[in-house]
Amino acid sequence: MVRLSTLAIGLVFVVGVSTNAQGATAKRAPFGTLPDGKPVEAVTLTGADGVSARIMTLGATLQSLVAPDRDGRMADITLGYDTASDYITHPNYWGQTIGRYANRVAGGRFSLDGKAYQLTLNDKTNSLHGGTEGFDKRLWRIVSVKNGAQASVTMALTSPSGDQGYPGNLDVTVTYALDDHGA
Repeated sequence: MVRLSTLAIGLVFVVGVSTNAQGATAKRAPFGTLPDGKPVEAVTLTGADGVSARIMTLGATLQSLVAPDRDGRMADITLGYDTASDYITHPNYWGQTIGRYANRVAGGRFSLDGKAYQLTLNDKTNSLHGGTEGFDKRLWRIVSVKNGAQASVTMALTSPSGDQGYPGNLDVTVTYALDDHGA
């Protein structure tokens, strides 16, 4: 099922206010499998005010963000799918971590230090959002899951030199965090 609202990644959202001596929680759980059988996990961060965010390891994707509307009714406000398999069978870039490059590289070619590089093409004659197997299509590993004043999950991915045509090894981490104030 597709949810019909949008969310911009990289912004701070303050959607509610409350306090809880216990702090926000982070819970890790299975979230399906990839076609090759590898498990996809999700971590749900929840604040005392009921705001919650579910982040799955497939694409380090913000899969769900539940927040109150102006009347206090809780609703999922992300655009995305309800299952990991839907992200594979209906590829979009909804809530996913994009890389190595966000946007199009014309002709899938660029030069660096006088050397030309050819990237994988996945948008006609261009390379879009990291290529045919960009970061959004990768299984990220969970590095840490924390409860407390600010619940968080940190995920990591290694992109070796030559991956999708890009030079150099690249180690990437992403951290999602949520506190009891909905931020």
